[in-house]
Amino acid sequence: MQNCYFPQRKSADPTVAPPAKTIGRPDARGFDEFRPCFMRCGVLSKAAGSAYVEFGRTRVVCAVYGPRAEVPTKQRGQPLLCEIKLPSSSTTLDASMNDLELEYGNLMRQALAPAILLEKLPKCQISVHAVVLESDGGDLSAAITCASLALVDAGVEMIDVVAACSAGHTAEGIILLDPTTPEAGGNIMVAFMPARGQITHVMQKGGMAYSKVQEAIELCSDGCAGVLSTMMRTAIVDSLRSS
Repeated sequence: MQNCYFPQRKSADPTVAPPAKTIGRPDARGFDEFRPCFMRCGVLSKAAGSAYVEFGRTRVVCAVYGPRAEVPTKQRGQPLLCEIKLPSSSTTLDASMNDLELEYGNLMRQALAPAILLEKLPKCQISVHAVVLESDGGDLSAAITCASLALVDAGVEMIDVVAACSAGHTAEGIILLDPTTPEAGGNIMVAFMPARGQITHVMQKGGMAYSKVQEAIELCSDGCAGVLSTMMRTAIVDSLRSS
C-alpha cells in the first residue's frame, strides 16, 4: 500500500483554547459536524451491487457490475473502471462538464483501488457507475462512499470499506467539515479506510496553508473513522438482514 497515508494524531496543546462549536454556518451546524446522512445498500435490482447515499441535499446512487471476464479491447488492463455523472447545469459548458466527470472518475478509481483485492481478479473488470442526482457540495466524497457500499453489496473482496468526506475553510481560517456549495472555497477531500486507519487518497482544491491542510486532513480522517464508518456498517448489516 505505497499510496496509503497513515495520519498521525497531534497531541492537544493545553495552552490553546479549543474553537467554539457554533460558528454561524448557514444550517447552524458546528464546525466539526456532518450534514444529516442516509445510506442504503441494494437499491437497484439489475446490478451486481448498488447503494444510495445522502449527504444533506447531495444525493448519489451507484451501481457495480462484474467482475466480468469479457473486457472490451480498449479497456483491457483496467481492472477497475469508475464513471460518474454529475447533474447538468445551465452555467456549465458540456466540454467542461465532461472533463470534470472524467477527472472525478479517475479520482474515484484511485480512492477505491487500494481497498479492493484486484490481484484475485486477473483478466477481469469491475465497473462502478455513480450518478449524482442532486448536488449541494461534497459530490465526490458522497460518490466514493456510495461506490464503496455498492462494492460490498456486489460481494467484491475488499480489505476495508472506503469512507470519504471533505473539509473547507472560512475567510478567518476556521476549518469546516462537510461544507455545502455556499461554503465551498478551498477544500480538502479525504478517502479513508477506517478499520485500517489508512488514507487512500487526498485531493486539495484551492489555496490553503500547510497547517490548515494538516488540520483538515485530521478532521476528515476522524469524521470518516467515526460517523461515516458507523453509518456504513449499519447500512451493510441492514442489507444483510433483509436479504
